[in-house]
Amino acid sequence: MAMEPRHGAVAMHLLLCLAGAAMHSSVLCAAEKANEGGYAKEHEVNGRTLHSLEYEVSDAKAVARRESELRFVVGVNSAVDLIVSGTELMDALGLTPTSPAPHEVITSREELAEVFLHSFSSGTAFERSFVDGSVYRQIVRVAMGLKKKELFTGGNAALIGQHLVETAGGRPRKVRLVSAVGPQLKKLLHEDIEVPGDSEAEEDEVHLILEYKLGEKWGSYTAPRANRFIFSNDRTNAMLLPLEGYPAAMQDFGADGIVFSGVHMMEGEQPDYRTARLEAAKEFFLSIPPETPSHLELASLSDSSFIAGICDLLVTNVNSLGLNEQELKLIALATDSPHKEELNGSFERPSVDIIADLLYHVLSHFGASGRLSRVHFHTLSFHIIGTKKGVWDSPRAATAWGSLSTSQRACKATTHYHEHGSLEGHATLRFEEKFRLHRGTEDSELGAERTFNPDQAVISWERGDMEFALVPVLVCTPPEKTVGLGDAISAAGLELHTFLGAAK
Repeated sequence: MAMEPRHGAVAMHLLLCLAGAAMHSSVLCAAEKANEGGYAKEHEVNGRTLHSLEYEVSDAKAVARRESELRFVVGVNSAVDLIVSGTELMDALGLTPTSPAPHEVITSREELAEVFLHSFSSGTAFERSFVDGSVYRQIVRVAMGLKKKELFTGGNAALIGQHLVETAGGRPRKVRLVSAVGPQLKKLLHEDIEVPGDSEAEEDEVHLILEYKLGEKWGSYTAPRANRFIFSNDRTNAMLLPLEGYPAAMQDFGADGIVFSGVHMMEGEQPDYRTARLEAAKEFFLSIPPETPSHLELASLSDSSFIAGICDLLVTNVNSLGLNEQELKLIALATDSPHKEELNGSFERPSVDIIADLLYHVLSHFGASGRLSRVHFHTLSFHIIGTKKGVWDSPRAATAWGSLSTSQRACKATTHYHEHGSLEGHATLRFEEKFRLHRGTEDSELGAERTFNPDQAVISWERGDMEFALVPVLVCTPPEKTVGLGDAISAAGLELHTFLGAAK
């Protein structure tokens, strides 16, 4: 049965504006007042949506969660990201666009150009391994010689940990990073991230991040959206070597959550090795006390047999899962999911009802006999968190905070939600004006067409023994940052989502 969005949000927004509340900018308040009789201008809709999202994260439970001392053990993949323009690097390497190809691993410069073109021409984020270390180091040297470049904290684990401490804003927050941390990365990490002695490395792993902008051209191809392509020759993370450091890092720490990422880095390894490491990760997850939630963060994958192994050995044995539309598509195809016709086609901009049905399927499939009780899905224009009832508290606030966090990061706005009025004029909605929460006839209420209301931007509903929260995203136009958005989203969701206990 569907649950209505919170009422009274509009009245609360107007009250805060009249009182001159610090958490709302004067520009947005002026837009709010101007809209009492309806809205026509896009910036007014954006402002009202922003207010509605802020209202959710101002909930008493969310504030109490944010003010409490939160502790997370995070691993395993970290690196230094070398961020450059993809087309500039291709030109510097003397590579030209030929034909796009989604190679599972990259064995030459020519294949690098083909995979980059596949990402560029579709506007889809990809990550691949470059198998030749000598050639890869040559490419890194060329990238370092470009005029425009940026060294940044890299790797899902480090980025998730970075977000968790950056958003603390002086509040108690502890993150212990289980990874291989070289000297350059140590300088880039937030000072509040604790690196155990066993996690310190003599050299940094370097990942190349090739960014491109909406409308950018390379040869006869045009990028349909801003995004990035990542590749590396990272043996430390490809072999999941830091995995064995988790048990020691958890001792005497009292973690509120365990975050695991980097499995995708093994895609270029031999199948037997991958299976052995997945088995080791499974044993680690099974050793975690039942009162401590574990979260698995996925990233770009393409090998169907590897995905099946991840599903069988890991997804079933974690409490929480973070993923985007491409990763959800692969998991759905590896299981007996609905909507196979949509999954076999283009899936860059999936509709709400298809995603909601697939999340229900994933929770049902992996939660029936396993631990999985939470899935946090993110795509460009919206996010959904689905949970088993009674296992996680405050899904609305967690989902809203994830949405705000991705907007802040993409626009390089402040990481403190109560100061982010700078999103005004820099971000816009890409959410569907008309949408459904279910495709089919199973539930006529969820399948009914709805109209988006910016004053009640967070929508929650129930389906069977599960509950869901849906939020739109204010998309930065153009984005100042494309790297690490999914990591910030998942970290924010965990930050405000309290685990109540293992699913019954």
